[in-house]
Amino acid sequence: MTLTTLYTHFISPRSQHKIYTEPVAEIFRIKNSLLPLSTYDQQFLAKAASVVSKYLDNPDFNTELFADEMCMSRVHLYRKLKTLTGESVSGFINMTRLKIAARLLKETDMSVKAIAYTLGFRDPKYFSRCFKRKIGYQPTVYAGRI
Repeated sequence: MTLTTLYTHFISPRSQHKIYTEPVAEIFRIKNSLLPLSTYDQQFLAKAASVVSKYLDNPDFNTELFADEMCMSRVHLYRKLKTLTGESVSGFINMTRLKIAARLLKETDMSVKAIAYTLGFRDPKYFSRCFKRKIGYQPTVYAGRI
């Protein structure tokens, strides 16, 4: 059996399966988009996103607290998130915060500094550097483009 035959027998066309629940789909992409996620993985990502959103404004939220909230070790959490999203634990937290920041820049008139502090960044300059690195634009430029 060739790989193409395996694909047609075991994996339905991309348009027929949903990979994430709606809120998680907006924030993350899976590392290998040809394979659908299991129900367990979808629930895991939904729980991870809800834990991050629970501590969104806490600048002291770190990988240890995240692992405790997810009821798993830091190593296991890292491996699971890296496999599903391609991000490390801290990358997952920052990417969640930055995607929400992008949405706030689009939908509100909040200043970049206010958004940075609201999303748990201690330093607005660090927030701007992270935003530029992940999103591709400075936050002020991004807000002006929308």
